[in-house]
Order: sequence, then C-alpha cells, then structure tokens
Amino acid sequence: MGLGKTVQALALLCAAREPSAPHAPSLVVCPASLLENWRREAASFAPGLGTFVHHGERRLSDPADFRGCDLIVTSYGTLVRDEGVFSGCNFLCVIADEAQHIKNRRSQNARALRAIKAQSRFVLTARRWKIPSMT
Repeated sequence: MGLGKTVQALALLCAAREPSAPHAPSLVVCPASLLENWRREAASFAPGLGTFVHHGERRLSDPADFRGCDLIVTSYGTLVRDEGVFSGCNFLCVIADEAQHIKNRRSQNARALRAIKAQSRFVLTARRWKIPSMT
C-alpha cells in the first residue's frame, strides 16, 4: 500500500542483529505475490542482510541450512507445506506481512505461524482488525 512497512521492518531486523550474539536468522512470511518485493527491498535497503527466498524449487530441507542466512522470506503456503523445516529452527524475529492471512486463528496459516520458535513476532497490515492471540 506504499506505507513503508517493508523498509521499516528491514530497519528493525538490521537493528535487532547483534554481531556478538549467537547467530539466529529472521523470518518474513508474506503472500507469494510479495516475495520478489521483499527480496528487492532487502537488497536495496538492507544489503548487509544475507537474504534467502525459500519458495518453489529453491527450498531448503534441513533447518541447519538456515544458519548461513540473516533473513529468510517465504510465503504462507510454503510455510504450511514446510512447517517441519521451519519449526526446527529458532528465529530471532518472525514478521507476518499482510497479516489478514492469519486473521482466523484456526486457519492453517495461523497454526503454522504459531508453531515457529522466535524471540519476537510482528504483524504488518494496512487494514484495521483485532489481532488474534498467538498462543
């Protein structure tokens, strides 16, 4: 919607990284139509983040493979399909973009997102709605 949510989220992820702390990647979950946008914005505004788009033919099968990444971007559908891979990793931060995709807390998207282990969680949306409990 042009509100700058992506750039603000990238700034947050850059600030959250602590070089002296053990490395943990961050995860962005968004609609498949926004994957390329996130990749482009990360390359432009956060070039220091090693970004991997986990989607389609380019999907990792072992959570240990995420250790070389600073930021993993995936779609809601891929998150549901690869829930086992993602639940095996501890993330620094998880960001759910276009959060109306998890509005129904009983949906597969919301359940898969809740299964992710992370130190912090954020939802991004341009719409107004009540945020469901993530527990």
